[in-house]
Amino acid sequence: MAELQAYFADILREHRGRQREDLISLLIGAEIEGRKLTDEEIVGFSILPLAAGNETTTNLIANAVRVLTELRYRARDARDLLA
Repeated sequence: MAELQAYFADILREHRGRQREDLISLLIGAEIEGRKLTDEEIVGFSILPLAAGNETTTNLIANAVRVLTELRYRARDARDLLA
C-alpha cells in the first residue's frame, strides 16, 4: 500500500505544477465546507476508485465463471432428460 500511496503522491506533485483535465486535478481544486483537501485526502480519494474497480472486476469475473459453469451443467442435465 505504501508504494501505491507514493505513486499517487508523485502524480499529485506533478499535477500541482501543471493541472490537467482529470480526477487528480479536480481533487486539487475541490473544497469541502470551504476547506481544500489535504494531500493525504487526495491520495486516498485517488486510490479508492482503483481499489473499487479491482474489486468489481474480480467479482464480475468470478461470478461469470460460476454462472457459465452452472449453465454448462444445467445444459448437460437437460440433454440427459431429453435423451
